[in-house]
Amino acid sequence: MKHSFRENSSDHVIFEKEFKSLSDIKLACTKDDFRDVTLHGVNTEEENVLQLDKYNLYLTPTVYNRGYYINAIYVSSFLEENAFIVTQYPSEDGAVNFLRMLIDNDSDTVICMDPLADVESSSTWLPEPLIYKMVGPYSLQHEGGSEIDVKVTSVNILDGTESTHSKKIVQPTGPLKSIQDTACLRSLVSYVMHLPTENPVTIVSKDGASLCGVFCAIFNCIQQINMDDSVDVFTTVRQLQTRRPEFCSSIDEYMLVYKSVKDFIEFTSEHVYSNL
Repeated sequence: MKHSFRENSSDHVIFEKEFKSLSDIKLACTKDDFRDVTLHGVNTEEENVLQLDKYNLYLTPTVYNRGYYINAIYVSSFLEENAFIVTQYPSEDGAVNFLRMLIDNDSDTVICMDPLADVESSSTWLPEPLIYKMVGPYSLQHEGGSEIDVKVTSVNILDGTESTHSKKIVQPTGPLKSIQDTACLRSLVSYVMHLPTENPVTIVSKDGASLCGVFCAIFNCIQQINMDDSVDVFTTVRQLQTRRPEFCSSIDEYMLVYKSVKDFIEFTSEHVYSNL
């Protein structure tokens, strides 16, 4: 279902029909698809969005008395298998595993779907300037930051073996859910598109699904536009939902993908013509 992002009254009807089709064909999961969750005694009341076993991300046994389970999955981009790691903000108890995951997978960049000032648990793992923060066996140090289109915090993680791991924690400068102004959301996507690394990028939200699917869909759509000069939003979202059915699970999020891609096309066209 390819569209040229027309501006007329029939668009909303098209989006609703597509969204209903997505809901109708969405993967129906059973308990057998979540055996790892049962095996590790995860409290499903606390984690409403669970990972499918076939897309699990496992931790290495680098920290004493810690298992290998974490509620995180790999997600592919349009061009690269497992380009993203998608998870939720860690609780105080889960902060060690979150840092293990970043180190295990050489994930240098964490993209947050919320300003971390709005995420209470972030104080358990994000260090303040000039202060070392101990998280289990890890020592974290704030190395500086910047804020232009996005807020970037540089963090060094010392793992107790004289190895230092440099990470960038990236936050939006404003809310991402507004369909009227997609600039903050597009700025996050643009930041990732210009990263000089092929390591997986970690995408984080409060439940590991809301807005994460939107981010990945926009990113993949823009990659498709750059490669093919066309885009298929419906198929892009459908493919993402095979990894996590809760991605783009509301009509508002589905429309946010369309609006963000449309705004990207218009902004890019204006930028090109202004430089001719």
